[in-house]
Amino acid sequence: MSLPVASSSILFHQSVESNRVEYKEKGVLEPVIHTICAFANDIENEDGGYILLGVKAKDGMPILPISGLNKNEMDDIQKQIFRYCHYIEPFYYPIIEPSEYQGHSYLTIYVPAGSDRPYKARIRLDGNSKDTAYYIRHGSLTVVAKENEIRRLYDIASYIPFDDRDCPYASVDDLDPELMKQHLKTVGSDLYALADQKSVFDLAKDMRLVGGVKEHPMPKNVGVLMFSNKVNDIFPYARIDVVDLPSPDGQGMQENTFQGPLQSQLTNALSYIQSHWLSERFYKPENESQTLHLYNYPFLAIKELLANAVYHRDYRIQEPITVTRTPAYLEIKSFPGLDAEFSDENIEQLHLNGTSEYRNRRIGQFLKELGLTEGRNTGIPMAERACRENQSPLPYFLLSPNRVSTVVRIPVSPLFRSSTAPTAIRKHAKKRSRDEIKASILIELTRSDLSGREIASRLGYSSFPDVLRACLKELVDAKQIRIIGAGRGAKYHLIRS
Repeated sequence: MSLPVASSSILFHQSVESNRVEYKEKGVLEPVIHTICAFANDIENEDGGYILLGVKAKDGMPILPISGLNKNEMDDIQKQIFRYCHYIEPFYYPIIEPSEYQGHSYLTIYVPAGSDRPYKARIRLDGNSKDTAYYIRHGSLTVVAKENEIRRLYDIASYIPFDDRDCPYASVDDLDPELMKQHLKTVGSDLYALADQKSVFDLAKDMRLVGGVKEHPMPKNVGVLMFSNKVNDIFPYARIDVVDLPSPDGQGMQENTFQGPLQSQLTNALSYIQSHWLSERFYKPENESQTLHLYNYPFLAIKELLANAVYHRDYRIQEPITVTRTPAYLEIKSFPGLDAEFSDENIEQLHLNGTSEYRNRRIGQFLKELGLTEGRNTGIPMAERACRENQSPLPYFLLSPNRVSTVVRIPVSPLFRSSTAPTAIRKHAKKRSRDEIKASILIELTRSDLSGREIASRLGYSSFPDVLRACLKELVDAKQIRIIGAGRGAKYHLIRS
């Protein structure tokens, strides 16, 4: 089985948090088995981790060139690991993939959270002692669990995050192999080269998107939400509504809905907001030589907060994520509210260090692989920093009764709100490039054939602009798409290679 992401991106923490990567030089395998046990226990609910065997590290990063392993001994090492994994109770065996970087070979050991948690392992692999211990991760360290931590392991063993649960309303055939392959290609997974040789079931199984029992397999919720064209048939409220509300009485309101796989609706909603809602101004403050370049809303803050909503919302609640712009603020609303572990004071001060019980850890990991989120507990700090750099007021949360919903607002920059603001040298909306528009078109056509006006609506246009017509023509001329039918019934069809 190949790794779900590129081994080089694991090596340098590009798609995986540093605390989920353990570097080990070759030698005694006892610490390796203990770390496998710890990652499988997944006490922080981060979906396990990776061990890079044959890589020496300093300050949490690999030393280059990597020390590596002799290719002749790699097979023997894998056999030894398999034998020693029988000293883990209940038995657990990770995914091991030979990897190479700059001509040096090493082993990438992928340890997903185990389905039979909690696990314990022999303290000593040699000798006659059969004493065992529960191992867990504390940051980047593997340690023996204390009594209270063992109790916690048993508590979380009964908790399965929603996105990792089986979806009884769908079948494995509802998963789209093209969406899976597109993801594997984007993240540089070695599995992409083998994808065309696999059935939908085998490919989904390799990506850990299948559950159920052997005689009745079912896709997991994360598979349906991210790799199916039937997302909105099964989860009708898994969508993002983007609403422009220029007046309190609703006059002039414009609403756009973004549906489909979560990664597509997130990127398309962000693209629409960036091209339609963001304005920039250059102005020179009095008595200063530097010209400032500011936006009405910092895009990075919007991206982090909206991605957070997609990551943490409860997809069982029949309410969409709503992004609303008014003359005074941009608001993102999702369900449910912030967890009770966060006090009102913590929320007011934006001190929201995360919980160990992630509702959708797999969704978060896939979004991180795609570069749509930055990782654990970073969304709010990054949004806060983006607002400071833009000289905007900080985002703030509105607390609803009983924490029913999560509402976060980003106030508009004072430069764009105040009638007494310094005169702008220039103001314009940031437009999407043709390449960005064409990429969005191709994403939409992976799900179904669409007419020109349907594509315009999916991309957030209220009309059918000339730039969209030109992009469609360029894609037709490049033989990436073709037109089916004629007249009002004409649709664009993706040519799959």
